[in-house]
Amino acid sequence: MKRLVIFVVLIVSMSMTGLAQTHYFIEQNVRYQGDQLIPTTTMGTKSVINDHWSHGFFALVTKSWGEVYYGASYSIGQVSFGLNLGIEQNAPNNMSFRVSPSFFWMSKNKKLSYLLVLEKGVHSDDHWWTSHLDYRVDKVSLGLMSRRYYGSGIRFQWHISKNFTVWSAPLYDTEAKEFKGVFALKASF
Repeated sequence: MKRLVIFVVLIVSMSMTGLAQTHYFIEQNVRYQGDQLIPTTTMGTKSVINDHWSHGFFALVTKSWGEVYYGASYSIGQVSFGLNLGIEQNAPNNMSFRVSPSFFWMSKNKKLSYLLVLEKGVHSDDHWWTSHLDYRVDKVSLGLMSRRYYGSGIRFQWHISKNFTVWSAPLYDTEAKEFKGVFALKASF
């Protein structure tokens, strides 16, 4: 599955290189859970079509599963709505269809932002979310985040440069009833 995800990312990324405004990102995070360190790699593209529309690709690979999405976003002012369709594989022969709506808002002064991403699969308990509210001052952002299987808590970001960000969050997972933590490095181009 990991090879399939990487192959699809490369093919889609190469197909988008001819577009005028294409943005790429890759993020590596490590989640501390119990006595384990669980690495997760995410990557994606966003290609601007015009002032309102963009489309993109997203992939995630972790220890026991992976997923790929393709979708479109519509933006007006500081608000963006997206809809992505994809597949997830969490066992050798277990692949499922998923749908993922998203919402993003940024204040006019670009200091405050909010992101919500939902995912829903075919089974009743097959859902996921991530949400974060961030307030940025110069190279530092402080906010709140909640992500299924990670937990909820305070999120701290350091914007090293235009292209590199480090973030970390101490979290409490109410489903697993345990404290967790995450550390991540993100590169955007």
